[in-house]
Amino acid sequence: MQEEIRPGSGYEEIVGNSPALNRVRALSKRLASSDGSVLIAGEPGSGKESIARAIHRVSPRRNKSFVKVHCVMTGADLERELFGYEKGAFDGATHEKPGRLELANTRNTLPG
Repeated sequence: MQEEIRPGSGYEEIVGNSPALNRVRALSKRLASSDGSVLIAGEPGSGKESIARAIHRVSPRRNKSFVKVHCVMTGADLERELFGYEKGAFDGATHEKPGRLELANTRNTLPG
């Protein structure tokens, strides 16, 4: 596993060497090479964002923006956050707002 945690490998943040963590690393590397969507679920503090960032850093999209979404919302709030909304779509929608998924797909380069 030394290769997977060396500087510049994309996995610097992920520390540990348990069989379960090694399986997560191996699976995340396979996912990074695909063009599919990935949902990462787990307990708070379990390293979901670190795994997501590692997948992004080794993927073909590494030069595009990484847009994270914390899905602690439910129902309409989560739907609006993910998919955005048009002006007038509901009370209080005074302007158009793109969703996080659209932003992740359309941003070409990392900010700054």
